[in-house]
Amino acid sequence: MKRSLVMARIILSRRMTCWYLSPIIAFGMVAFILVFRSLLLTTGQELHIAAGGGSTAIAVSLLASAITALATCFPLATAVGITRCDVVLGNLLHHLQAVVYNTLLLAGMLVLEGATGGWFINQPIFGTGLLDHGSWFTFWWFTPLSLLATMAMGASVGAAWLWRGTLGLLLHAATTMAIFMTTLWLISLCWDWARFAAHFNVGWLAGSLALVTVLALTGTAALIRRASVRGS
Repeated sequence: MKRSLVMARIILSRRMTCWYLSPIIAFGMVAFILVFRSLLLTTGQELHIAAGGGSTAIAVSLLASAITALATCFPLATAVGITRCDVVLGNLLHHLQAVVYNTLLLAGMLVLEGATGGWFINQPIFGTGLLDHGSWFTFWWFTPLSLLATMAMGASVGAAWLWRGTLGLLLHAATTMAIFMTTLWLISLCWDWARFAAHFNVGWLAGSLALVTVLALTGTAALIRRASVRGS
């Protein structure tokens, strides 16, 4: 466990990626949209931008962070004697830290967005209906699960790169697509899509996110066991 913590500290030492990037993206999105809307208003035009762009941008940044974390930190970790098992566990600890950190960040941005009436121009950037007609309970389970699944998928991509480079990325993409298409085929085989959509609920969504996370973490562990520093 001690070496897992060392691995987590190695990843977290990348301060820009792990600590500063998400707030920069969050407030940068707000500043960009405010300036963009202001410029449009000077020309007499009005544009309402769909909500959720800020949350999506943070999720994409976490995906990229998860990919690069293993690719950049694995050689150093093995050089200082951290086992591959501890690399995986330390990386998971990093995921948990990032999920908690970014969930709290998004919650704070939602509160600010609601308190300012959509950043003073009635423009939701992070809102997904939670402050209007949804519930904070949904936010507190959906956001962490979706971010964890996103980071787990990113880590599996990074592990595939360490395993076989470009070939590993291609095999990862092919495997992911095969699993996705097989899932769609099984659903269409067992139910028609209208019936499936009618029965799909938050329980199914939570279970799907949890399953994606487990599969991605399992794949990451398997690939890291076969990864080569020389091949990275």
